[in-house]
Amino acid sequence: MIEKLVPPTMAKPASAYAHGAVIPAGARTLHVSGQLGLAADGRVGNGAAEQLELAFINVLAVVEAAGMTAMDLAKITAFLTNTDQIPAFRETRDRLLPGVACASSMVIVSALAAPPFLVEIEAVAARA
Repeated sequence: MIEKLVPPTMAKPASAYAHGAVIPAGARTLHVSGQLGLAADGRVGNGAAEQLELAFINVLAVVEAAGMTAMDLAKITAFLTNTDQIPAFRETRDRLLPGVACASSMVIVSALAAPPFLVEIEAVAARA
């Protein structure tokens, strides 16, 4: 089981994440490539909210393909192209990852791999 860390000597996290995550020795670890807001048919989501939904669904699909669940997520990293996307990111994460307070980073970038992409999410998961 992944140990989530929120040391009492630090400010509490601003939303549903932990300051750190300890992966136990010998755990099987999965690194999920950055997932874009693409539907299975290759369609790009319409706007940041739909792209966030699709990106999280894609991350979870890779996690599940590895025989893991959202509870096995140790860390997610979100790349957003605008600070206005932060509320939609938090709402989508909280809805699709209920109770999963893994380590988390968010980076605001000027652009992603191609102009229609507004968000990208990568992850690390582990299971003992």
